[in-house]
Amino acid sequence: MAYFDYSSLNDEGEPRIVILEYDGLKYGVSETVADDFGDFILELVQEELES
Repeated sequence: MAYFDYSSLNDEGEPRIVILEYDGLKYGVSETVADDFGDFILELVQEELES
């Protein structure tokens, strides 16, 4: 599942979108999905249009 990472904001103050993994003690970022929410939604729309 994707989450907003408010600990990492871009120049416009938008959080990146990340995938988190739990290692038994804490959650850690396992993958950065997009640099901001707009990029994330754009990728989803493009994938739908291609399929």
